Amino acid sequence: LLCYDVGGRGLGDRPVLVFNHGLASTPEHFAWLVERLAFDLGHPVVTYARAGYGPSRRVTQAPYTIQEPGAVV
Repeated sequence: LLCYDVGGRGLGDRPVLVFNHGLASTPEHFAWLVERLAFDLGHPVVTYARAGYGPSRRVTQAPYTIQEPGAVV
């Protein structure tokens, strides 16, 4: 169950920027960049917390592996 946040304006001529953080980081690592892009420049932006981090939940009892379906590599 992923928790996500969006910012910026829904302008049809701009791509939506999705920040996909690495295995050791969280959406907060991009906060300064997201604020500039979304709130100062108006670019549509999406950030999210990976399952098991912050408010997002990994709903399984199995141990995590990098080969897990849905894992971003």
